[in-house]
Amino acid sequence: MPIATVRPTTWGELIEALYASAWNESLGRYRLPYAFRGHPRVDEDLSSSLVRLAAGRPNV
Repeated sequence: MPIATVRPTTWGELIEALYASAWNESLGRYRLPYAFRGHPRVDEDLSSSLVRLAAGRPNV
């Protein structure tokens, strides 16, 4: 399933885009389905920095 890219140009558009589908009926509140991934680049994998530092080192 392709992921839609949204590029808001104002703060209001950003908030509107983030909260568009955030209402959680079972909780009775807004709950964003997003998490900070820690990398500015989407092509980076999600391994931890320790795993990346130890890459290729068998004794770590």
